[in-house]
Amino acid sequence: MNHIIPADLADEFTPPLDQRLFDAVIANDPAGVKARLDAGVTPDQVLGDAEGKTPLIRAVEGGHHECLRLLLEADADVHLIDEEYRSPLRVALHRQDAAGDDLHGQHERQDAAER
Repeated sequence: MNHIIPADLADEFTPPLDQRLFDAVIANDPAGVKARLDAGVTPDQVLGDAEGKTPLIRAVEGGHHECLRLLLEADADVHLIDEEYRSPLRVALHRQDAAGDDLHGQHERQDAAER
């Protein structure tokens, strides 16, 4: 299930973008990611950054495995897609690295929980 929120409803139903979480993920700063998550920031930045990418997608793209692990442990939604309609799993599979294995396992767990 992909989550797409109409733009006119986005402000009402989505939390504000947390740029510091994105900055920590992009910088491969697991301590910064953990600090933001511990502060209560949702790992699911639904609208994404300027390119529509979620923190999870940014972690996968960068190969930032520790940041990825922290986001998955915080139950980041593996179904959220970017503006190119790519899920984190699709990005990971394209990269063909260990991130794909981590995401595939989380994807299966989230799908099973939804059933």
